[in-house]
Amino acid sequence: MLTSLVAGAITFYCTALLTVSGVGAAFVLVPVFVALGVEVHQAMATSLLLNALSMAAASIPFFRKRLVVLLLIAAKVVFDLLG
Repeated sequence: MLTSLVAGAITFYCTALLTVSGVGAAFVLVPVFVALGVEVHQAMATSLLLNALSMAAASIPFFRKRLVVLLLIAAKVVFDLLG
């Protein structure tokens, strides 16, 4: 239980701080999770999911202010899927 609380607190702090600065928290969170006993692959997947969720949440104000060009996003997704 204590390990989960420590991991949650560290995760929240690192994700919030590093999202604001514009970088992902995976490079900090993976070693922390591994040190707390989480398997490496699970730690990597969890930190990447946290990066995706935090960046999506950080982009909401830009969508609300209509600063995002949806046509460019759609084109990027199509070209990314094509390879």
